[in-house]
Amino acid sequence: MATTKTSPEGREIDEISGTETTGHEWDGIKELNTPMPSWWLWTFYACIAFSAVYVVLYPAWPMLNSATTGVLGWSSRGDLQAALDQQTQANASKFEAIAQMSVEEIAKDPELRPFALAGGNAAFKINCVQCHGSGAEGGDGYPNLNDDDWIWGGSLDAIQVTLQHGIRDASNEDPRVSDMPALSRLAPVPAMR
Repeated sequence: MATTKTSPEGREIDEISGTETTGHEWDGIKELNTPMPSWWLWTFYACIAFSAVYVVLYPAWPMLNSATTGVLGWSSRGDLQAALDQQTQANASKFEAIAQMSVEEIAKDPELRPFALAGGNAAFKINCVQCHGSGAEGGDGYPNLNDDDWIWGGSLDAIQVTLQHGIRDASNEDPRVSDMPALSRLAPVPAMR
């Protein structure tokens, strides 16, 4: 029979490792009372300190109508808005040029055409995908925009009239009946002449 040692506090000491046990035993295996390594504990404390400083400096806690702003007043939304404002200023001359040109002139301009196509692509994804589909293949009861059979005309001018006036606009000289709304009723895009 093995003899067991006890610590001055009255706890049992493991014979093989010489380490104090916790007193827990499972299937003859006794749990050793081994403390965490000091490097691990210091890393853990540093993480707690870092998080406390972060909560004070940056937005951290959600409130009912907003979040805590933090001492620095920084926000990712503010950074995003600054980047959007900078991009809007960089593209202002292109928007002005598009507003002054006809659709045919824009289509022929090698600098404005890709810009206008990218804007049209974004506007299509916001406003048109719901009915015409993500690939413009049309939906149930809505026309396919990929083929050459356009109900209200497929020329650039006809498409522009359809987008600006829609199909159900009574102010149009040729009132047409369909579900297509005027672009002015949809998400805002740069005005085209």
